[in-house]
Amino acid sequence: MAKIKIVVDSATDIPREILERYNITVLPFPIYFGDEMFRDGIDINTDLFYPKLKEFGGFPTTSQITPIEFKEAYEKLAKEADIILSIHLSSPLSGTFNSARLASLEVDNAQVICIDSRNAALGYGFQVIEAAKAIEEGAEIDEVLARIQEVKDTVKVYLSVPSLDYLVKGGRIGKATAFLGGLLNIIPLLTIEDGIVAPFEKIRGKKRVFQRLMELVQKAIKQFGGKDKINLAVLHTDNHQEADNLAERIKAEYGIRDIIITQVGPLIGTHIGPGVLAVIFHKKTS
Repeated sequence: MAKIKIVVDSATDIPREILERYNITVLPFPIYFGDEMFRDGIDINTDLFYPKLKEFGGFPTTSQITPIEFKEAYEKLAKEADIILSIHLSSPLSGTFNSARLASLEVDNAQVICIDSRNAALGYGFQVIEAAKAIEEGAEIDEVLARIQEVKDTVKVYLSVPSLDYLVKGGRIGKATAFLGGLLNIIPLLTIEDGIVAPFEKIRGKKRVFQRLMELVQKAIKQFGGKDKINLAVLHTDNHQEADNLAERIKAEYGIRDIIITQVGPLIGTHIGPGVLAVIFHKKTS
């Protein structure tokens, strides 16, 4: 049986304990506060990032992970793996997938399979987690790839964004430009569609956002065939209390036992800013 290792970038927002459990290699995005550079998840984490974002008072920037960094990671893993599964942030949002693909062409002593998640944060991370579970269960590469595709086909991301300024400044606004202008007392609810940020609904008031996110979870439970058929995460950016409250309400009203609650990391946080509340879910593959 082929030995398979996973490489991802730091845009997955997978909690550290899960990354460590499955021994997943994470390559960090560089985050720039002016002339200062920090490696996402190494020099800076969520606890440091959001206070620094407030203190900075401007817009941080990011750049992609280079082919050289990918090649170094692949060559290291090739010493113990037959297949390297390299899964990455949506290519319309970053050139990092292309960097991985270019580096994969230079690796001779292992097969490198590059996958464009066409998603971000745990919309991407859930695909990685499914791959890791399949590998742990002893699945061959064809089954691992099939299970990734199953998640990709059903995963949904819905995020409420108090300000579109960060998305505009970072050039990641996508189809959500439809929400620019006339946003007085309106909170945009965004999604990811065809790998890019897209508008979903305009919502008036925070209370309605909270309720609408719950309704979307309830709808998915029905579509997927019950509460035991959904994998769910609640994400936030410097918004701990609301995220905890939303997760507790979902557990109480819909009976979902396991919900990942996590803060969005510096890479995605740079482009969406503070105050975001999101739900991300997919249909379980088994």
